[in-house]
Formats: sequence, C-alpha cells, structure tokens
Amino acid sequence: MIKDDFWRSNVTAGLSTEDRYTLIYLQTCPSSNVIGVFQIVPSISAAEMGWDPDQLLTVIRRLTQMSLVDFDPPTNFVWVRTWWQHNVINGAFAGKVRGKALAEIRAMPERWIKPYVADLIGKVSPDASVLQSDLATEFLTEDAPSMGHPSPINGAAGTTTTVPASINPTTTDVVSLSLPRSLSEIDRSTAAEIVSNAITDHSTAQQILDELDAVNASGRIRETWGQYLYGLIAKANAGGFHPAAGRTVAKQRAPQPSLREKLNLPRPEKIASREVAEAAIAAIRRGLAYEETRHE
Repeated sequence: MIKDDFWRSNVTAGLSTEDRYTLIYLQTCPSSNVIGVFQIVPSISAAEMGWDPDQLLTVIRRLTQMSLVDFDPPTNFVWVRTWWQHNVINGAFAGKVRGKALAEIRAMPERWIKPYVADLIGKVSPDASVLQSDLATEFLTEDAPSMGHPSPINGAAGTTTTVPASINPTTTDVVSLSLPRSLSEIDRSTAAEIVSNAITDHSTAQQILDELDAVNASGRIRETWGQYLYGLIAKANAGGFHPAAGRTVAKQRAPQPSLREKLNLPRPEKIASREVAEAAIAAIRRGLAYEETRHE
C-alpha cells in the first residue's frame, strides 16, 4: 500500500524518477511481506520493473546511501526503511498475522534484528505498550541474537558496530534508574529495560540514559531513539562511550548543596561555645544577604 502523501513527502522530495519507482516497487512487489524486510531475486525483480539487474542494484545502492533502504548482498535481503510510513504496525502484529511477522523478523539477516526491532519499538503507538514490551523481551534481551547497528554519532548507511549476543551476565536494577524525561512514559520504561538488560554497571547505565535524554530533547537524533540507544550501548560495551550532553541532565538531577555546605559552617553538635555560635549566626546572615542580592 502507498499513501497518497508519498508524492509530497520530504522523503521523496528531490528523488529521481528511478528512485521513486524503486521505492514504489519495494512497497508493493510480490516478494514483500508484512514487516518490510524480505528477500528479492534481482533478476526477477528487475524483469518485473522492465529493467536489467544492474540498473536495479545501482538504484538500490543509491537508496541505501540515502538511508531509505538497506541491502544485504550475500542474501539479497532488502530492508525498506520507509515501510511503516505506509503500513500500520499494530495491524502487522495482531491476531494470526503476529506469528508470521515475528517469524519474518527472525528470518532477516542476524545483524539487522536488534536495530530493526529497536526502530520498530520507537514507532509503535503509545497505546500498544504490550507489543513494545513483547518485542523487547523477544529480541532485545541478552539471549537475543547479536548484530550490528548504526552508530549514534556517525550513523551513516552501512556503518555498523557488533554487539555480543550475551552482553552481560547480569542486569542493572531498573527501579533505581532515573528515566529520560524527554521520552513518553511508555518509552521511558522500554529504554530502561533495554539498558538494564545490556549494562551491568549502574553508573554507566544511568549515563547512557542521561545521554539519550539530552540528545533526544535537543532534537538531534537522526532516526529513532531506539537505534540511538543501541548505538550508545555498543559504544559502552566497546569501551568507547564517554558522557557528553548527558552531563547536564545528571547535574540537574544531582542534589544541590545546602547553604551550610556552601558557607562551610560547623554542624550544631560541633558548636562548643557562645562565641562560636554567634560567629556562625553572623555567617549565616551574611550568606542569606548574599543570596538575596544574587537573585535580585
């Protein structure tokens, strides 16, 4: 199915006639399935389009460079990244179709599964929290297959990083994590579950969530928060994650020092004489006066 806004969307603006024709073919071809990731036979697909195979593969490579599709040459699998702009996720995972959709996810190239599911979870409507949870449990836990996914920093098409299948032997306590405020309530829980299953160190898990929160709030995530999150996790497990934007989030969450701590005043139990007490009171008054003038 193709929605009529295909012709006026930002996705297709500036595309050549070949590019548009190929996207329409991939959305509607006999080889397509319910999830938008399927195998083609280039010679057959090209014949159906009235082209030769080299012409088709040239256009597919060009669309891959624009992050509109992904293509796996060894298996001839195509991931149509615009699929859910024209199809309904909830319908693809409802009733009897659900089992078929899950089987199709398992059948795609192994390195695509986690980034695909993370992207899918980010697109699921808020009223489908059960589906989000089921997908995360099925495919994003430490027992799920391993595969590469785009880097959150230089996530150009084709750039992948491998995440081990069993990322960690234990998990982080979800309850103790501060969740990203820039995400919806459902997405917050999903993000925390993903991180807790992937990262054992509580401090690192919190830093990853803070980084996600800060970058998502700034609008700098190129695709979905799920893909960005998996990029952060991959960097952390490779020893290459260093908090940047998330430091602001952590600082805002950190408790502010009290006036006593700011002025380095002695605690009441340490005041041994009237003179010391009066000096402390005078220091408090000076501190209060300073705070008042600072906020005027």
